[in-house]
Amino acid sequence: MRDPPPLRVDLVPSRLRRAFIVAAYGAAAAVLIILPLGVALRAWSVALVVALALKAWRDEPPTTLLVRLDGTLAMILRDGAACEAALVGGYCGVRLVTIVYRRAGQRRCESLAIVPDMLAADDLRRLRVRLAYSRSDDVAGAPASHARASTSAPLSALRWWPTRST
Repeated sequence: MRDPPPLRVDLVPSRLRRAFIVAAYGAAAAVLIILPLGVALRAWSVALVVALALKAWRDEPPTTLLVRLDGTLAMILRDGAACEAALVGGYCGVRLVTIVYRRAGQRRCESLAIVPDMLAADDLRRLRVRLAYSRSDDVAGAPASHARASTSAPLSALRWWPTRST
């Protein structure tokens, strides 16, 4: 049986994402301003928060995602470059989808948050379904229906050994 074709999702820039960046980093800067710190430490802390906010503002999500059923991901970035990645994990909620991936040849994982205004509702639903059924070949084991219970292994982390009831 052949796998279905990869799911192509085109992402657009998000106003919700930018509003969250402004609110989160603005709140962090406000908390730092009212803390009883020295003037120099307060200024450096607020400058660091502003620098991180600018970095988050400039980090744009890719324009296109190609999600394959085998747990791999192809991305077309805003500058037109394409890269391959392996899905590591993530969260598939109703309004928020988070994808954790590792680019080919890199050791660090990256994440991508997809909010509802980045794509159409039907595309968001398709993406959630595809991510829920995607699997990586290196970590995919036997399905849970094929798992066998062991009578010699401990039942928990507390090392309780199985006992026979009579």
